[in-house]
Amino acid sequence: MKKLKIKKNKKYVSLILAPHYSSKTRTYRLSNRVFKFARIAVVLVITALICQGLLSVYLIRKVTDLTAQRDSLAKSSYENLLKLDSVLEKNNLLQSSKTLTQEAINQYTEKYREITERYITSQLSVSRSDSSTNRVVGNFTEDIQELRNILAALNEIASIDSSTTVDFTDMKKQVEQFLDALPTFCPTQGNISDKFGYRVHPTSFEYKLHAGLDFAANYGADIMAAGSGTVIMAQTHGGYGKCVIIDHGNGIKTLYGHANELLVKTGQQVKKGMQIATVGSTGISTGPHLHFEVRLDDTPIDPLIYLDINNN
Repeated sequence: MKKLKIKKNKKYVSLILAPHYSSKTRTYRLSNRVFKFARIAVVLVITALICQGLLSVYLIRKVTDLTAQRDSLAKSSYENLLKLDSVLEKNNLLQSSKTLTQEAINQYTEKYREITERYITSQLSVSRSDSSTNRVVGNFTEDIQELRNILAALNEIASIDSSTTVDFTDMKKQVEQFLDALPTFCPTQGNISDKFGYRVHPTSFEYKLHAGLDFAANYGADIMAAGSGTVIMAQTHGGYGKCVIIDHGNGIKTLYGHANELLVKTGQQVKKGMQIATVGSTGISTGPHLHFEVRLDDTPIDPLIYLDINNN
């Protein structure tokens, strides 16, 4: 009987509750089957809680990563927009630079054509009266100033954007060379003692064309090139005495007569304002002075058309 009772008791589990505020205890008896289910249930609940915690951690991390990705994407999009704005702005600047450059080139081309027609073709038949000369000098001065303004505009355009694909270096060089070759530089320091035009020659007493300007100057004074070009003569030349002739291109030549000493040679390249000789009284001359001529297609024209005496 005792063995059967013990075996029977093993089928149950007793739970004893002893409250601290009461001396009475309570005993609950659970069968082994129920206890096993209870333990399994507890394990399942704990497992579920752990899984839920892990899932929460995973979700929190995922949300954090997604937020970081969203912020990164937003930042990247903003930077791309800034880059796009910069590209568009630069493109607009390039287009503006191209337009301005083309306008300046067109202006230069048109002005060059006008000057070529006016001073290399039609000047052969220009009247030599004082009023006509004044009119021509005024027009030429305005033309040269306009070309200088165009050159300044090209320089300004170059500073707008150095990465412009429009290359107008050759155009600027052409403008500079054209302006530099024009005989606008006064060839010596001294007063004009005899102007261009018909007069009674001081030695032959003939009424004939005085084909240039005479500058009264001190013996040995500097004679400078009126414009850049190539020396095509540097020697004694008839009544001109010791003489220098410079070819400036576009059919324009300048002559410097009655020199004392020649400082350049035939074939030499000279720059505007460079000393080429000294004042003398060689050839047919009544005293030390410079005889200066400007020839257009080998026809003498009034040098005052070109000389910028006030700005030398």
